[in-house]
Amino acid sequence: MKRVEQHIIEEESRKAFALLVPDAWVANDFTKDYGKDIHIEIFTNHNSTGKTFIVQLKGTSQNIKEGKIAIPLAVDMLSYYKSLDYPVLLVFYSTNEKRFWGIWANNLLDCLKIKEGQATVLIKLDTKHFIDRDFFNRLESSFTKEISKRIQVVFNSKSNYEKAFERRIIRWIEKYYPNSYGLDCAYYPFKISISLNEYDKGLKVKIDINGDKYVLENISDKEYSFITSPIVDSSAMNKAESEILFFITSAFLHLSPQSSLQLLQKILALYNGAYKNEFTLLEIGYFAASKNYMFELQKLIEVTLKEKLIKDFNCLNSALFGNNITIESYKDNLIRANNIFPDSEDKGVTSYNLGNVYRIQNEFLFAVHYYNLARKHNPEYLNRYYWWHEFAGMLFVSEHYFYAERFYKKSIELDTEKLNLPFTHALYADCLLWQGKYKDAKESYHYFLKEVVEMDKMPSPYQSMLHDMCNEFIKMGFNETALDKSLSNELYHNAYESKDIDIYKKSIEAYPLNYYAWRELGYLYESKGEFYEAFYALKNAAILSEVDRETWVHFFFMCIRAEQAEFFNLVFVQLLFQFGDSILNDINDLLSNSTDIPFKQKEVLIDNLLESAKDLNESVVDNIYIPSPMVMRFFGDK
Repeated sequence: MKRVEQHIIEEESRKAFALLVPDAWVANDFTKDYGKDIHIEIFTNHNSTGKTFIVQLKGTSQNIKEGKIAIPLAVDMLSYYKSLDYPVLLVFYSTNEKRFWGIWANNLLDCLKIKEGQATVLIKLDTKHFIDRDFFNRLESSFTKEISKRIQVVFNSKSNYEKAFERRIIRWIEKYYPNSYGLDCAYYPFKISISLNEYDKGLKVKIDINGDKYVLENISDKEYSFITSPIVDSSAMNKAESEILFFITSAFLHLSPQSSLQLLQKILALYNGAYKNEFTLLEIGYFAASKNYMFELQKLIEVTLKEKLIKDFNCLNSALFGNNITIESYKDNLIRANNIFPDSEDKGVTSYNLGNVYRIQNEFLFAVHYYNLARKHNPEYLNRYYWWHEFAGMLFVSEHYFYAERFYKKSIELDTEKLNLPFTHALYADCLLWQGKYKDAKESYHYFLKEVVEMDKMPSPYQSMLHDMCNEFIKMGFNETALDKSLSNELYHNAYESKDIDIYKKSIEAYPLNYYAWRELGYLYESKGEFYEAFYALKNAAILSEVDRETWVHFFFMCIRAEQAEFFNLVFVQLLFQFGDSILNDINDLLSNSTDIPFKQKEVLIDNLLESAKDLNESVVDNIYIPSPMVMRFFGDK
């Protein structure tokens, strides 16, 4: 029987590789393990160091020219290597040349240009990737668990001046990244190439970071005393040097976040080139916050405050926003910035952001102050839809519905690219609703719902119910009638004491948006067994409250009691969106207290609801367009 050639190549490559591994180390073959051939454990003086890595061995009989080898690998395999926590050494072997090539593979996928849908990629290695027994001997002292993530740094220096500048950059790298780089070490696939070219007036600098090329500012004079200083320190740093280091910190950020953020503190004020832009700083800030390097990030922000770098400040400080733990630091930094920075358009950004914080924290007087400061520093805010939108939201929750309506209308007019539409139409309708303009509100809700359908989305059940409630109020003759909240509250209290349905109705006639009157009227109807009337009253109470969990559960329960099948699914979807799966526990508790419903019927209903919740979360939910919840104010005292 003739042996398969590839099996012969694999056996030869394994035997040859075994001769490379130091005798004291332990190398064990894997049996049919995806993407892994050999497990190696490093021993020193017959003692295990606990350092281990995986070898993926690929043999070939292809012709080798000029020491270059190329073997295709599956993209899925490289993706698998990336997911592993331990280092993977990819090793190629030529049966013709009797030679090995190697490269650390965990980050190899990120260093290649892969097209969408591409299944395989050709891995090309050359003479710089040769490995032999000495490679493994050196590995004994240099190996760390993060070895596969190290960055290769390459210079092309020729003249004395170029080499002197190179040595200075290496000193910086050695100081901040001693275990994260390899000088001209091709075994690390991620590569930074720094090209220093001397000319009659100084140096021309180019940087290539893994194929992305950048041309830096020229170094205009030859400061030999500066570049030959034995100790690197930011107090004697050249601007061009700071630009090179800025690129280095960006490249090393994901590998050594703390060191990169500390080095950025040294160079941030010195470098003002084009590459220190909004996008780069936002990326740095959000990465630091996501990895919880809050101390280093705050120190970096302190530099921007000290050096009055307002653009840098706004970018970096924004990373603290949206986190409940860091929001106070975000606000404190903004307050300090507004006191430190001189008046400018950029200061309008800090004022606007500070207004947003106070708005979120419901400190509306402060919010108004800073929103107005924003437009004072930068009048262009008056042409930005979001300034009017945020201000309108604050006016709405402060119950200034008349002004909120006009601010939302202005926001809609300015939002020509529909960046926040049709969402704003729903909020505009809310303002009309709370002024008793039910006809206009109905039209705005209708427009919102129509626009959502045209987006191939399902409208929110809540906005649909608001639309229908407005229609019902119009039919009841409530449109633009005088709203008397004081009389409504007085009648509500009388009805609450007397349990009188007619007085509840008069309370609602005086002010149709009295949530408490609708709710207690619903409970009263329920106690009398008038389930349809209870359903109708609790429906309006739930819609007007929006966030009252108990009322929504009772409304859902009345859908069952009153046999309102058309509302059953609609309300259930809204319950899941508004309160999550835990609302099933509330429904179960309410059913458990209902003695007139058989136990088995309750059990079947809860099981069916649980299955429906799973189905909705997997399908319908993702296709529903839901605006941010309307913040309602409850009228009347309980």
